Amino acid sequence: MVQWYHNGNFIETKEESGVFVEENIVHDCCLITSELILSNIDVMASGDWECLVTSSRGNSSSKVEIVVLETSAPYCSAERVINNKGEFRWPKTLAGITAFLPCMQYPFGTVTSNGILKERRAFRRCDRAGHWMEDDYSECPYSNEVTRVLHAFSQVSFQSFNLIYGQ
Repeated sequence: MVQWYHNGNFIETKEESGVFVEENIVHDCCLITSELILSNIDVMASGDWECLVTSSRGNSSSKVEIVVLETSAPYCSAERVINNKGEFRWPKTLAGITAFLPCMQYPFGTVTSNGILKERRAFRRCDRAGHWMEDDYSECPYSNEVTRVLHAFSQVSFQSFNLIYGQ
């Protein structure tokens, strides 16, 4: 048996809402299919949509979150930023969302204290009015090798430096 749910509520065909559930179809006595068709929907269709399959062998489900935007929703426009950390192509982003991009060089980052590999990334926030605001490129290495080396030297404390060279 295949059932569909929206935000935890069982769904059946509601033509007036643009929701159509195609009945289960049996193919060769072994394959059962079901289709959920969303058409002419509005923001009320936003949320978690789930397909639940129940059989004598157990249950399985798959869920997807759908966000329906009004045509008048504000956005931050796509933008290319070039700085001392590299070139970043920020995509058109919905207002109120923070966008993330991997660092251009060495995107896989460093191992954290608990042994997990953390991707290095930059972020940029699009405010509610659709304007790019806060940004942070600090996790990204400098794009110029000389600058990277100088930055590495600037992180070394003088006490450690003196101990290394015995002065």
